[in-house]
Amino acid sequence: MNVLPLLLLVAGSAAVAGGARRTPVPAPLLLVAAGLAVSYVPGVPEYTLDPDVVLPLVLPPLLYTAAADSSYLDLRAQMRPVALLSVGYVLFATFLTFTMVIGTLVVQGLTLPLLIRVLGLPGRDPQAETLAEANAQAQASRAAEQHLDALLDDERNALPPPLADRLRTVLERRRNAVWERLGSVNPVTGETVDDTYRRLSREMIGTEREVFVRLRNHRYIDDEMLRTLLRRLDLEEAAAYRETA
Repeated sequence: MNVLPLLLLVAGSAAVAGGARRTPVPAPLLLVAAGLAVSYVPGVPEYTLDPDVVLPLVLPPLLYTAAADSSYLDLRAQMRPVALLSVGYVLFATFLTFTMVIGTLVVQGLTLPLLIRVLGLPGRDPQAETLAEANAQAQASRAAEQHLDALLDDERNALPPPLADRLRTVLERRRNAVWERLGSVNPVTGETVDDTYRRLSREMIGTEREVFVRLRNHRYIDDEMLRTLLRRLDLEEAAAYRETA
């Protein structure tokens, strides 16, 4: 790495800061002006200062020099504008940020639905979304069923016909579940056929759970077997709730 240009830059900065002592212009302003002028000189390389070096090594000496050159009498005489700039500006910036956040979250959040209605923008179509979901699920289920047939053709994946049919039933049930949401609604409960099916399934699971607990209380099964049976029911119930969501 060629450090000569960097040394020349540091020397030039020190010369500008030393010359500022003989002028009424503050040194930081002269340094900024000199830096802008040098940046337009052709051939001057670009430098990127590492913050981990600037903060512990460069900034403390600069702050100490500025504090040593400052006048307590001048600071006391200018206490009011200094306090307004240091405290008042922070409070103003905090208030401005808070106002912008409230305006963005509350005002826009409350007025956006009204604006959509006024402009007549189309809203979400649940029927179209359900139809798109049903088409996607149908394609995925068909692909999964073809993959299942390919797996079952392998002797290593041989299953009894009832178990293989159960896997196909799961795919068929998942494929038909979305289409059933497009069907008719029960005029009494307002549920679709799929919603009624899931509700009845959960009620059946609840009945089985009560029976298992009663058998444990009468010492027909032990606690370990009860936990195994309840865990199986919990998984089935969680699956039912997940499909409903």
